[in-house]
Amino acid sequence: MVCRGPRPAGGWHAHGYTTKRLLVLDKRRLRVLVVHKQRWLERETGRTIHDRPGRDVPWSYYGLAVVLTATWAWMTSPKGLHHVEWPWLDEGPSRRTAQRWMARLLVQALAWQVAIRDVIVERLAPEPLERVFPAGLPPPGTVARWRSSTAPAWQLSRGLDLLSKCAPLVSIPWPRLAVEAHRRFIDNRQP
Repeated sequence: MVCRGPRPAGGWHAHGYTTKRLLVLDKRRLRVLVVHKQRWLERETGRTIHDRPGRDVPWSYYGLAVVLTATWAWMTSPKGLHHVEWPWLDEGPSRRTAQRWMARLLVQALAWQVAIRDVIVERLAPEPLERVFPAGLPPPGTVARWRSSTAPAWQLSRGLDLLSKCAPLVSIPWPRLAVEAHRRFIDNRQP
C-alpha cells in the first residue's frame, strides 16, 4: 500500500518513501500490511516528514483497529487485563503492550471521545443522536470501576462504546469508522 498525501505547503518536495510493516485486523485475524509512506524534504532546513495513513498509529507496529480492540477488550473485561481473551487468539499483542496503549490513549481520552462522537453525529446526519438513542447512550456495563464521568478511562470507554454501538447504525465497519475518528482526532489537535 502506498500512502501519498498532498504536498505540504512551502518549500517541501518528495524525497522517496519510508516503509513500515503494520499488523492489521483482517476478518478477525492479524495480517501484515506493508505501507510505503511518502517522505517530504524541506529544502531550507533539511527537515523531513512523512505521510501517515489513518490506520497507522505512530507508536505502534499494530494498526489502529488492533490498538482500539485490545484497549476495549481490556476496559470491558470484568476480570482485568490478564484474563482478557483476545479476539485473535494467541497472535495478539502482549499484555504489557496493551497497558502501554491504554496509558497513551488515556492522556487524550476526552479528545478521542469528542472525535468519535463528531464522526458518528456527522454520519447519522440529519438524524440527531437523541433520536437514535432516545434514553441516551447507556453506560458501559463493566466499566463501573471508573466512578467519575470526568475520569479519562470513563471518557475513553464512552467513546469506544459509542464507536462499537453506532458503527452498525451507519452501515460502516467499525475499523473504518475508527480511522475516520482518528483523522478527526488529528485534525482537532492541529493549531
